[in-house]
Parts: sequence; C-alpha cells; structure tokens
Amino acid sequence: IHAGADAIYLGGSRFGARAYAENFSEGLAKVVRNDKWGMINKQGIEVVLCQYDKTGDFNEGMAIVSLNGKYGVVDALGKEIVSCKYDIIERFSEGVASFKNYGGGLAIIHFLGEVKSKVGFIDLKGNEVIAPKYDYAQSFSEGLAVVEMNGRAGFIDMKGNEVISLEYESAFRFEEGLAMVKKNGRYGFIDKYGKEVIPLIYENIPYSFSDGLAKVKREGKWGYVNNQGEEVVACLYDDIASFSEGLARAEINGKYGFVDKYGNDTFDKKEDLQIEMKEKEIQDLENENMSQNYYII
Repeated sequence: IHAGADAIYLGGSRFGARAYAENFSEGLAKVVRNDKWGMINKQGIEVVLCQYDKTGDFNEGMAIVSLNGKYGVVDALGKEIVSCKYDIIERFSEGVASFKNYGGGLAIIHFLGEVKSKVGFIDLKGNEVIAPKYDYAQSFSEGLAVVEMNGRAGFIDMKGNEVISLEYESAFRFEEGLAMVKKNGRYGFIDKYGKEVIPLIYENIPYSFSDGLAKVKREGKWGYVNNQGEEVVACLYDDIASFSEGLARAEINGKYGFVDKYGNDTFDKKEDLQIEMKEKEIQDLENENMSQNYYII
C-alpha cells in the first residue's frame, strides 16, 4: 500500500474515493469524506468515523478530535473516550493531558466582563483527574507539571498536589531531575523537592542542561555550571558558544579563544588585564582634560 493520498485512489473500491488523505501513522491514516475528518486502517476500514471537523495524530494511543469548535479524544479503536466538550486539549504526556474551558462548563471565571480560561488535566480514560483551576499548565515531565496561577508558577504531581509552591515568576519542565525557575528577576535550578541546586543568581540561562552543563550569565559575563551547582567555567566571558568536541568558542574584549569543560582557556589574562588598565588610564586622562576645558563665566 502506498502511503499518503495515493493509497486512497490507487486502492480503488477497497479504499473508496475520499477528498483528502494523509500518511499512515501507528497503522491509521487521516482522511476526509464529505468535508469531515476520520481515520482508516490499512484494510480501508473507517476506524474513526468521518464525523469530525479535524483529527489530530495519535499519541500514547489517543488522538484529539474537534467538532463545532470543541475538542475531545478518541482511541485507536475509534471509541470516543472524551466527548467534544472542551475548548482546548493538549497532547497526552505520561498518561494525562491538559484541557481548557472558556465557558459553559466547570472552569469559567469573569474578570472585567471578560471570560478567561482555566486549565486542568484528564487521564487516558477521560476522567478529570486535576480540576481546571490554573491559568496555565505545561505537560507532565518526570512526574511533575508546571502550573501558573495569578502570575506565579510552581509544580503539581499527577494527583494535583502542589508539591512545589507557586512562588516563581516562571518555571520550566523537569529534565534530568532539575527544573529552571525564575524569581526576583534571577534564574537558577531546583530539584523535585524545591531545593535550589543552582542558586537563583543568574541574569540569563538561555537553555537547560546539555551534557551535564548549562550556559549562564552573571554580572554581564557568561560561563557554565554543572548539575551539582558548580560554576565549572567561570562567568568571565563577553560571549561563549556551545561546546563542540570538548571546546567552546569564547570572547573577551573583542578577542576570541576556546575554553574546555574544566574552565581552562587559551586567553592571556595578564595581557587582557594590562589592556583594560591602559584603557582605563586613557579614559581617566580624557575625563581630566574635559574637566579642565570648562570655565566659570
């Protein structure tokens, strides 16, 4: 069987003529018939009936479908596990998916006359396991999910317990046992107990850990920390790139060199210090000359 739209038309009566089809994934292909979406298997059987406005891809054995502006979930047998009643349903992750309701359901609030959404979670059986009370939520990662309420972020477990209090300005998903968080304008990393492993002292952390290291910025200079919180590459550099083959390109005072994962670099610190001192002497002299050019009239 040829994948994609050709499979529909080359199959003849076996597949029948449908207006549109996509490639097979996990044994099923999305198709359109009479302007409605469904899914067929490789025998041409319409497993998910063509009755939806849109169907998503299968993930953890479930696919999100929409009808009349609402979203639900079907399984690989075409059974509607969750009826199309939610305004948004995210992809399943670790057995649960987040959802939103804007009105007419469990999660509706009014603020200055405007209807706002709240977020909760459903499981693979369609049960609302975590009530829709949060303003924002991310997918579960390593058993915890980021949630936000009233501009503050924290973490919940799969039972809905707020295991890390909502005290951060922003938070990011757990990876390798650590999650990046922001508080009082500074970034750092916490463990699953909320303990600061990498202190919240950094102005910027552009991405999470890679090969056990994370790029950090402190007092305008860049360096790297490891997942034990040690600043293995001191924050001395005006810019620093990602590591490749054990080395990272770095910049100091317009000069470029390389630094290894132990903080050893190719820069001549003594020469750079002399240049900085000379530049400061010149600047001080210029400032002194400028002050002597002013006269009181």
